[in-house]
Amino acid sequence: MMNDRYIPDSGFSENFLRSDGRLNRWRYFKRQICLTLFAVVAIIFAYIIFTDDWGYETDELYIATGIIVLGVNILSYFLNVRRLHDLGEKNTLAIVLLVLGIITAIFSESDISTATSGIETIGTFYLLLKKGVAGPNEYGPDPLGSTMNDDYQQNQDNYSDNVDIPDFNSHNISTNNNDIGEEVSQDLTDNHDIGEVSQDSTDNHDDEEDSQDDDDDDDVDF
Repeated sequence: MMNDRYIPDSGFSENFLRSDGRLNRWRYFKRQICLTLFAVVAIIFAYIIFTDDWGYETDELYIATGIIVLGVNILSYFLNVRRLHDLGEKNTLAIVLLVLGIITAIFSESDISTATSGIETIGTFYLLLKKGVAGPNEYGPDPLGSTMNDDYQQNQDNYSDNVDIPDFNSHNISTNNNDIGEEVSQDLTDNHDIGEVSQDSTDNHDDEEDSQDDDDDDDVDF
């Protein structure tokens, strides 16, 4: 039974070397941009390395450029196949575009490459602009449908909803702090009262000593 969940690609091989499954327009566009940028940068380096001291193009430069263009066309073939699968079509157009790409790489310095390159561009725009089949088809699930990553995230959300998080009531915390403050205040008041009683006892003791001294003075003979 076919899996009705789209599994996103991961890694270079799955992104550029797979011919099974489907590829929607946005993913196709991003990967074609990556290939184009790679080709541009690689050809610039080839010109820097394989031009002679006078700045003239060499045979090695033509060979290097042809290899780069051929490699990019092979990677683009896999993208075209998966894009055609998303349209519900077979690989015919992808094979045609690959052959045109090979011709362009071989005859890069002739007028033939200009014509083949133009046809390639038209085919690429067709794949880029035409909307894919909604829902699953014979080549796999819809890339714009739910994915395995979406299911994982949904399970995580459901788990979070089912977990009871302790409710730390700020009112209870405030009440407990007030109770502690009242107890401390009461203890301080009690200590203050005890201090006053101690002071009173000391004063009474001093009065008794003064009275005793007065009595002693009355008994002295001069």
